[in-house]
Amino acid sequence: MTLPPIVKCIPALLCLAAVSGDVPVGAERVDMYPPEPAMWTPRNVVAGVTSVFGFYSHWYREKRVVIETVPADTELSLYYLRGNFQKRFERVDAPVVVELPSRIDSSSHDTFRLRVSKDGYLVEEKRFKVHKVPDRLLIELAPLPNSLTFLGQTHLGNRTTLTLRTTEEPQVRMAKGSQKNSFTMALTETANKLEVTPEISSGFIEGIEIAQLGADLLLRVATTAPDLEVRSRASRDPVRREFVITLDLTPPGARLVTPGDISGELAAISFSGPGRCGGRFEGVLREELDAGAVSRAFRGGGSVTAYYREESMRKLGRLDTGRVHSVSGDTFRIGSPIEFEMAMQSAADIRGYFALLGVIARGQDDPETFLRSLLAPETSAADFESIYRKADRAYQSCA
Repeated sequence: MTLPPIVKCIPALLCLAAVSGDVPVGAERVDMYPPEPAMWTPRNVVAGVTSVFGFYSHWYREKRVVIETVPADTELSLYYLRGNFQKRFERVDAPVVVELPSRIDSSSHDTFRLRVSKDGYLVEEKRFKVHKVPDRLLIELAPLPNSLTFLGQTHLGNRTTLTLRTTEEPQVRMAKGSQKNSFTMALTETANKLEVTPEISSGFIEGIEIAQLGADLLLRVATTAPDLEVRSRASRDPVRREFVITLDLTPPGARLVTPGDISGELAAISFSGPGRCGGRFEGVLREELDAGAVSRAFRGGGSVTAYYREESMRKLGRLDTGRVHSVSGDTFRIGSPIEFEMAMQSAADIRGYFALLGVIARGQDDPETFLRSLLAPETSAADFESIYRKADRAYQSCA
């Protein structure tokens, strides 16, 4: 008994209608048919016989698969494999409707493989026998397990320090860049979660370019000279529960400032309080600088900047029996590790702290760069220059 052509087409048409009725808006149709059908085997005879008894759709219905992802705008790499040979490849954006060959035009060894990727997420791969691909696939990508939360740069004591903070311990790869005066850092499975992208172009660094390449975060660092020495160190901050990577860039054979040098320098500075002029200087800085940017700056910094900041806070505390006070009336004991950390994170509001750093800065060869390295490494040199000049004019006009 031979079925009329229209009867044969009914199952396929019903299936197409069912799929089309629930296709995501904007979904692209992708043809994944291999160049040639599967080889003829005895199953072709079986297919012909059983089709007469109602199994036509089983053998001859074309397979259509709706693929959606979360997030929606991901990149799909689609592969049709027969044996060990790739027969078809397509790269498209989700969502899609994939059209696969019918059971009679494919073999039980044919494989459909897809790879889902998006910057900032882990790559997901799926593999199915063509005969067993579900009609719908919803693939959820997992965010990268690590995040870059801070990037800052300082230049003190003939040393440029680049500081990175991440939520988990990162795997870091470093390589020479394509340009002579550059190098590249790659943080594997790390997402860029910086609140702001800092403008870094001072000291021995000319600029930094940040790029998310799949699951890896790339930092391309352009330097002022090809022969700079780069020393890296890693540590964990138990208070903030973050991992810290610090890179020091120095000229070959340069003498570096030590903690002993800094202690001696601060001990020689006479400071009994901000006074009227120091208060004006501090008031301008507090008004012009973003408190959040200052707080982020105090999360980073290498050993030199951290030592200057912390020892300055301790020197200020010794003026009042080991206590510092905020403009809002809070008091912190510098002898308590927890309260000292709270004071450092509230540095923008500590009375006299900016004034003391101003006194220290005026004793440096480049006061402006020194103070920017301590307080606002995220701020561009041009922006900080105008802020510093305004604060310095307030100080000088008072003296």
